[in-house]
Amino acid sequence: MSDKAENIKILVVEDEGIVAQHIKKILERIGYTVSKLVSSGEKAIDFIKQERPNLVLMDIMLKGQMDGIDTAQQIRNKFNIPVVYLTAYADNGTLQRAKQTEPYGYLVKPFQEKDLRTTIEMAIYKHKMESKLAESEERFYQLVNLLPEIVFETDINNNIIFANQTAFREYGYTPEKLKSGLNAYDTIIPEEREKAKRNFSRIIEGEKIGGTEYTALRSDGSTFPVIIHSTPIIKNDKICGLRGIVFNLTKVKEAEQEIIRQRDKAQRYLDVIEVMMITLNVDQEITLINRKACEILGYEENEILGKKWFDNFIPESEREIEKSNFKRLIAGDIEQIKYYENSVLTKYGERIIAWHNSLLTNENGKIIGTLSSGEDVTEKRKMEQDILRMQKLESIGMLAGGIAHDFNNILTAVLGNISLARIYEDAESVDKRLEAAERALDQARSLTQQLLTFSRGGMPLKEAISVEELLKESAILALRGSRAVCEFDIAPDLWPIEADENQLSQVISNIVMNADQSMPEGGIVTISAINTRVKQNQFVNIDEGDYIKISIQDTGIGIPKKHLDRIFEPYFSTKQKGSGLGLAVSYSIIEKHEGYIDVETEQGVGSTFHIYLPRLIEDETEDKQVDEKALFESREVEGKILVMDDEEPIRELSEAILSNLGYQVVTVENGESAIEIYKRAMNSGETFDAVILDLTIPGGMSGKDTIEVLLEIDPDIKAIVSSGYYDDPVMSDYKNYGFKGVIKKPYVPKDMIEVLQKL
Repeated sequence: MSDKAENIKILVVEDEGIVAQHIKKILERIGYTVSKLVSSGEKAIDFIKQERPNLVLMDIMLKGQMDGIDTAQQIRNKFNIPVVYLTAYADNGTLQRAKQTEPYGYLVKPFQEKDLRTTIEMAIYKHKMESKLAESEERFYQLVNLLPEIVFETDINNNIIFANQTAFREYGYTPEKLKSGLNAYDTIIPEEREKAKRNFSRIIEGEKIGGTEYTALRSDGSTFPVIIHSTPIIKNDKICGLRGIVFNLTKVKEAEQEIIRQRDKAQRYLDVIEVMMITLNVDQEITLINRKACEILGYEENEILGKKWFDNFIPESEREIEKSNFKRLIAGDIEQIKYYENSVLTKYGERIIAWHNSLLTNENGKIIGTLSSGEDVTEKRKMEQDILRMQKLESIGMLAGGIAHDFNNILTAVLGNISLARIYEDAESVDKRLEAAERALDQARSLTQQLLTFSRGGMPLKEAISVEELLKESAILALRGSRAVCEFDIAPDLWPIEADENQLSQVISNIVMNADQSMPEGGIVTISAINTRVKQNQFVNIDEGDYIKISIQDTGIGIPKKHLDRIFEPYFSTKQKGSGLGLAVSYSIIEKHEGYIDVETEQGVGSTFHIYLPRLIEDETEDKQVDEKALFESREVEGKILVMDDEEPIRELSEAILSNLGYQVVTVENGESAIEIYKRAMNSGETFDAVILDLTIPGGMSGKDTIEVLLEIDPDIKAIVSSGYYDDPVMSDYKNYGFKGVIKKPYVPKDMIEVLQKL
């Protein structure tokens, strides 16, 4: 006996008592529950009203006013309970009547137990499936009627055989009209019916077509725009009609017209704005441009719209990096740069444009393009360069006054120690005084290089440096005489870097001085440095890799949020005094070192500047200690060196250093003489092992011009460039100009020994 059978309750309607009892026994034996045995149709109806069985076994030939067929008809119509007929015999007419009640089975008396079981199971299963189907159809019908769109079905002749409530409401037809016959073509204006017929034929023939726009016709003659999507109805592998959905486009068309009106209005506003306005889509195409932008670019609007911005209006040298950054921005891989400047190609040549940018997004927050406002700052930047030169000179004057006290102290130490050296007779005391004078002069050289940093620009002259020493020296110098104190937290295993010591010192000094000025009552400046790893796309314009991170934190007033986006702009300053160049110069220096600078700030708490500089691989900075005294005493080196310098004291010093090392030295004061002597030496077979060329020769050939000629004479020449001006690109990129080494003035014997050892 199954659990399912126990839950099935059966009403037996049989007017033969013995037969009824027999049926009951069989049903109970196979596991069903007999709700009741009744002998007439009337009693069956009364019982069903009180208690609903799952199935009725009904004798067709019942006695009384209602036979089995009449009873089954009422049970079906009123209660939807499945009926299985029991019959011993019946004429053809009775059977035809029975079929109209759609019974769920017939059992002919006498029947086998297995036949009874099978018939009941099939009846229950069939009724269950029909109930589910009816529920599904009802649910579908209700759902379709809830849709705001029009849903319809047609036959093979395009007559409408079904429509939802929205269809009746939109078109104004009644269900009665649908029943009396309504063709789908009648719901479209006459001018478009031929198009509709062609599309209907294409679908019937199996062709797939997309949504098609029509002008729909209501029953009252009014019209409205629609788009219809249709698909064929297939039964028995044959197309027998269409099923489709109709979208009312009235609001869409109104919205399109409103968009056009608003766009025209916005365009009029944009055209009176005296800045460039340009929008780009994700494909880098120009989708909107105002009158001012057309004017600056030198083209009409129709010559610009639709063109790719970077391919047509960005110089080739900057094009690929600009396109790459734009793609990463649209993909969300990098953060938006709200302000930047770049060169733009116009009909009249290149112009410098300052941009303010914002991202355009759709209602889902997806980036769909950019909106940029631009100002032509070409003339302004030229003027700023002139002002910058003047302000640099002013800064040098201010700095010179500020460190005059230090120079006087240094000169006192130099003069005093040299004077004492002349007095002492023993070599040890003389040596001690000269070493003290040399240390003081080294301090003077450091101060001089800082002055040069303020007066120059250009690419950095990089070399391996001690970051810890630089941080401490720069910070202490910047805070000299202030009320602030500096604390350091430097990692003991800090990686080496390659940098321009003077430029990096200027960055640290600028930031520390800003920190000091933000704490007028005094405070603490904390400088830390650690090793760190920068991930891909973590920061804009720097690569993934190993970096050192320098953090300079103050306890000052902080930076207002409204100023954060502008602190690295030239000439922007919130201080009453100052040029506003400090952070702009610092940003430029760090950028040229392939690093990154950023700031965190909170008003009333303080600010922290973070600087990232790339690590230098250890084996590139092998430290070769030079023992000057041992080299001078041994005089083991041999060779012949040509020195060109316009200053006689420099020539004498160079000759003295090199001669004491064991070299043969020839000195000249200009490039013409250097070329002549080098030619003579080549012709005689006594070539020079190296030449040292001063970069700047007033009134004569410079080192740059001289090396060009010498390389033609001897492509294997080993030349060293020397200068006290570090802003010249030859100093920072000497190899590309044919030099094998570089030495900065002022230099000491150790510097010259080191550069010669590297040749």
